[in-house]
Amino acid sequence: MAVAETGTIINLENEGNIRFAKSSPRTQVSVMTLEKVLPTMKDALHVMRLLSRNCSGQKISAYVSMDSGPKKDGEIDGPEELVIVIVDNGRSRIYQDPRAREALRCIRCAACLNICPVYRQIGGYAYGWVYSGPMGQVLMPLLLGLDKTQELYRACTLCGACKSVCPAGIDHPNLMLYYRSLDVSADTPAAHRFGGKKRPWKEALFFKAWSMAVERFWMWNSGISMVRPLMNRGSHRGVIRRMKGAFSGWFRERDFPSMAKKTFHERWEKIRKIC
Repeated sequence: MAVAETGTIINLENEGNIRFAKSSPRTQVSVMTLEKVLPTMKDALHVMRLLSRNCSGQKISAYVSMDSGPKKDGEIDGPEELVIVIVDNGRSRIYQDPRAREALRCIRCAACLNICPVYRQIGGYAYGWVYSGPMGQVLMPLLLGLDKTQELYRACTLCGACKSVCPAGIDHPNLMLYYRSLDVSADTPAAHRFGGKKRPWKEALFFKAWSMAVERFWMWNSGISMVRPLMNRGSHRGVIRRMKGAFSGWFRERDFPSMAKKTFHERWEKIRKIC
């Protein structure tokens, strides 16, 4: 991180590798991203405490290095020249979106990784880039594009565990829902900004029909009565394991409970008549 009021570069570590690597070169080049610039040293110390406690349970990291410029005349330690490279890489574009900008508050403590049920099952390599877990799910769609990271924000269960432990107060589930909405809303400015694409016409037609059905009770019941025998045709021991037609691919990889012979509403109407 960097402190704007003093021009100080701060490196946190527990191994000592960074301090060892930058102790010898005459020219030190520090590369950082835009959101890691903090206004004051007080702000930096606050973030340092949050990072250490939520990352490794320490009060402060074992090694804290602060560089405020090249060495002066008469000084022994320090580089002769200090170069600071601040990388934007689309972060200014992210900040312009009032809903997406909270993702830039991430301090990379990885507390969300430890509690995420999806990450604990599949591990970090499945995310395919630098950031994994909920941390990667909120950052990578904005940096790489929604069209290239659909598997990430669609895999989120929206349980909210990551939100409950995030020291930066990032609302991960809300961001996941936002990304999903942008992914199928190609005509909005935000969708253009982050690479949203137009929904396939078959998918749009399906969800249009679904929306009409769930808003009309009679239509929903009629649809259930029509779908029930087709669904249960591929069931075995209470589980639907195969299905022909358009949904065959989905059922090839997943099991689904068999549909009840009568819905709750149908059973309730019968009970009411008896009573």
